[in-house]
Amino acid sequence: MLCGFLCQRLALKNVLGSLYGIRAVIVAVFMLLLPKTVFTVFLFIVILGLTGDATVTPTSEIVSRRFGPESLGFLFGITFVGQQIGGFISSWLGGVFIAQSGNYQAIWMFDIALCAIASAASYGIHRDFKRLSRAPER
Repeated sequence: MLCGFLCQRLALKNVLGSLYGIRAVIVAVFMLLLPKTVFTVFLFIVILGLTGDATVTPTSEIVSRRFGPESLGFLFGITFVGQQIGGFISSWLGGVFIAQSGNYQAIWMFDIALCAIASAASYGIHRDFKRLSRAPER
């Protein structure tokens, strides 16, 4: 709900970029500073989950403005499939890294880098949304 409130008042790209930036910071703080207790792991999971779900609101509005609402379902379907593939790859790589090194340090660093890239890319979105699709002519 907070993300929806912010999306009504701030530039969508800034909300989205901030969410990805927050995710990078959360992972870095958890990985480097916090003790790995049941409480901190639970807190980490909740905050990471909330920031992940919060990206849907600005992303869907940006996609809708850019490609039109008639394309939103298809494009989010592609996004969902991509998310599942990414989840599989990251889980598999996590297993590979733990087997090779005995810890998850490399996969966490990779996650921080991807969040930073996503944040920078989000801030770089141009505000002039020119729709690619056309309304049917009558």
